[in-house]
Amino acid sequence: MIVKELSHEMTEPTIENQIVELKASGADVLIQLSASKFAAQAIRKVASLGWKPTFIINSNSASVGGTLEPAGLENSKGLITARWEKNVTDPAEADDEGVREYKAFAQKYMPRLNLDDATAIPGYNNAAAIEHVLKLCGDNLTRENLLKQATNLKDYTPPLILKGVKIYNSPDNYDAFHNMQLAQFDGKQWVGMGEMISLEDLKITSE
Repeated sequence: MIVKELSHEMTEPTIENQIVELKASGADVLIQLSASKFAAQAIRKVASLGWKPTFIINSNSASVGGTLEPAGLENSKGLITARWEKNVTDPAEADDEGVREYKAFAQKYMPRLNLDDATAIPGYNNAAAIEHVLKLCGDNLTRENLLKQATNLKDYTPPLILKGVKIYNSPDNYDAFHNMQLAQFDGKQWVGMGEMISLEDLKITSE
């Protein structure tokens, strides 16, 4: 049951008042779909209020360096998100070829990048996918062929996408990502929660 739903403008300096109002609603689950700046504000405010909801944030705001460090790592413990991308600072991924290539790329072209700041990773994956599509086009770089190749993706995974994530689309359905993994923040990094979840199996209804 949704007991309270609030929005905010991107120009607002803070969303602390909204968090206070949401706490007063008695909700025991808080889902925030917003930008990193406002996610960090919400995480800090929830902690300062002593509120203990199940707190879910969108993947775009789940960067450790871009969101959770400004919010306070201790304040962020227990957060839940959905993820598709590799954590390039996870020791378990240190030998991954895609992670190694990304680190080398960052060192050469973005030497001041904090690797804990995952906001650059979607751009890197998108650029790799664009490169893949252009290679599929060969010498036929017409708009029609570019669209044809970009909407018939299969058997391709960008370098920083988690193993097991299925990526494909069609001219009738541009959606390329078809599963995800839930993850919880342990105070240092995101830890996967169980197996991949198929998005095709999720049925979302509204009244």
